[in-house]
Amino acid sequence: MIPKKITRKNLLDAIKEIDPDNIPSHRKIKKYYLVHNNEQYPPKYTISLANKFANGQELSHKEFSGGWSETNAFLDKRGFVIKEL
Repeated sequence: MIPKKITRKNLLDAIKEIDPDNIPSHRKIKKYYLVHNNEQYPPKYTISLANKFANGQELSHKEFSGGWSETNAFLDKRGFVIKEL
């Protein structure tokens, strides 16, 4: 489950930390991507990193589901654009 404490600002801070050209291979975009300033970001990885700013540690990708059931809906509700590959 994604912690409710994660805010849009936390997500923007995470995006600033992500280098789109140097995303860990196991965290790369698989089916959906978050669009911000014409760059593509992996939604689950973005939320995982945002948790560092909200709660002090990176959130394991195993603790929440991907796709629209959780990850994309969470980002969409916070004003982010999600697209499918």
